[in-house]
Amino acid sequence: GITWTLYNNSSSGGQIEQIAIGGNTVISHSTVYAYMRSTDQGQNWTTINNSNIYLPVKVFCAGNGIWFLTDAVYGKIWRSTDDGITFSSVSLPSESPAPAEVILDFCILDNGNILALGYQPHGSYRSKIFISTDNGASWAAQITVPIMHGYPNSSTGSTDKAVFFKSGTRVYVFNFPHVFYSDSPYTTMTKISPNNSANSLSTKMYLIDGIPSFVS
Repeated sequence: GITWTLYNNSSSGGQIEQIAIGGNTVISHSTVYAYMRSTDQGQNWTTINNSNIYLPVKVFCAGNGIWFLTDAVYGKIWRSTDDGITFSSVSLPSESPAPAEVILDFCILDNGNILALGYQPHGSYRSKIFISTDNGASWAAQITVPIMHGYPNSSTGSTDKAVFFKSGTRVYVFNFPHVFYSDSPYTTMTKISPNNSANSLSTKMYLIDGIPSFVS
């Protein structure tokens, strides 16, 4: 980080929202709703052309060439097993009568299982955490989180108000102004109350030496 070089790609434009890295492959998305992929550490970029992906939400690399993209379409995860070249959709368990969740974040557990943090923007405004034991090929509902806000902003795609944090085997969910945690085997969640520093929509949570800390 001592020196930086600016690389520009006119085919995307907009403000970069997220970047994920897996080996030499980098995938990002911007405020113009485009997922972009680079295989030379960000020097050159190409658009991931998939007309079915709408309003990017989250990009995540699970390792070994497995990538996940999510968008604002309920109940769906886009999965790649060829290092982000192609993506196919994987459906989440349906929840009648409301549609299934929009996935906001992912977390890899020590045993290789993957958690997905979903948000249900209809009715109860709660979230459900899903688990995959087969590198994201299929998902099962794992835990319900009772209070959630942070549905993707319709103009920017920003989803920074509902995220996973992992400290050892403990998994935290921060969703302003609430903090929850779950320990193995991840079947229940406990709510903890942040101090007065978590009193603004701009509040960010960080783990410092494994302890939740807040910056407004």
